[in-house]
Amino acid sequence: MKNQKLLPKKIYEMQAEVCGSLANPVRLMILDLLSENELTASDIQTYLELPKSNLSQHINVLKRAGILSVRTEGKFQFLSLKMPEIKAACALVRKVLVEQKTKENDLIKELKKRG
Repeated sequence: MKNQKLLPKKIYEMQAEVCGSLANPVRLMILDLLSENELTASDIQTYLELPKSNLSQHINVLKRAGILSVRTEGKFQFLSLKMPEIKAACALVRKVLVEQKTKENDLIKELKKRG
């Protein structure tokens, strides 16, 4: 039986690419930095203390996923969030994490009581 509620498979593939690009702590830190204002790669490199080549790889992953945009001014390239909604998505994931950890802590407390 065909499920009428499913979107075209290509949509799920594109969604998986975006989600996959977020599945790295360094890239999440980059997004966090860019959620407030645009920065150059050098700015980000200074904040995160990463080798230039490593940072470049992370930036390219985020650009390929369509998450970052680049604005060139003179010899500088300024990076910013192409989709500001990504900030809300990251906040939602953090909210889920807080909820999970709260439930885990409640379970641990219950286990200790019975212990």
